[in-house]
Amino acid sequence: MKFLLSASIAVIALFAHNSYAQTCNPTPDCSALGYTKTASDCSGKTYTVCPFDTTKYSCDTTSCEDLGFNLSTEDCAGLYTLTCPSDNSKVFCDKVKPAVTCAVGKIVYDDSKCYDGRPSLHEGRTPIGVVFDPVNKFAIGLKDNSSSIQWYPELNPSLPRVYTVTNADDAMASSTTGEGAYRSFFNSGNTYSSCTAASYATCACSIYTYAGKVSWFLPSVRDFVIISQNKTAIGNALTLAGGDSLSSQYWTSVSAGPESGGGYAAWTYYFSGESGVMAFPYTNYSKVRCMVQY
Repeated sequence: MKFLLSASIAVIALFAHNSYAQTCNPTPDCSALGYTKTASDCSGKTYTVCPFDTTKYSCDTTSCEDLGFNLSTEDCAGLYTLTCPSDNSKVFCDKVKPAVTCAVGKIVYDDSKCYDGRPSLHEGRTPIGVVFDPVNKFAIGLKDNSSSIQWYPELNPSLPRVYTVTNADDAMASSTTGEGAYRSFFNSGNTYSSCTAASYATCACSIYTYAGKVSWFLPSVRDFVIISQNKTAIGNALTLAGGDSLSSQYWTSVSAGPESGGGYAAWTYYFSGESGVMAFPYTNYSKVRCMVQY
């Protein structure tokens, strides 16, 4: 009897112990802890996830961009980089990229140096063009100076022409640069009587200034040929710098001489289909894109 009583007490004690061990505190409420957002609510922001329910988020209202993480890993390649804690595709670089060699297809800036990457990486500097002839330090401007303008407003002008090539093959093979032709023309004491406004192509570039650069010229056929040969690299850089793509037909600085009908024409260079030249009467309308010596 004594043995049975002791065993009963032991069993009661055992059950009492097990009942105590299975008593748990309730799981904390994520909302009460401040996790009141969803993953979509916190997209692009700094966030933490509730450890008790991973569908519940808490996030700052400040985005990665607001915190200064507004570049990509590609922008910051080779530089010391900080990554946004909530979006590892958004990064910050501690310094701008260094200057690079001004090769064909590089963006050149107002300090006459070339830099890789988007212009936003180079605060305080203004992009002015894309290099197409690094030997002579020539770059094509970022944007069209005019989408429709005459070469000169008269068919038989009295002004001296910059230089003339009467044959299309000779025009394509010419080694004369727009810069060389313009310097030779103006250094000889010539002036255009109406060069007070960009009213026609022969004048538009000679009076153009941008970002402190004043040495702008109407490209020659030779210049456009080089640009066309490197159109992909130059076009990609123009897009990166926020410029206009090279398309359709542009005036060159090369006169085509008198036409059979008695009027005068100038050579245009076109970027439609297979690139090439075409003689247009002075009074026709075409685009203008200036070049610069950086």
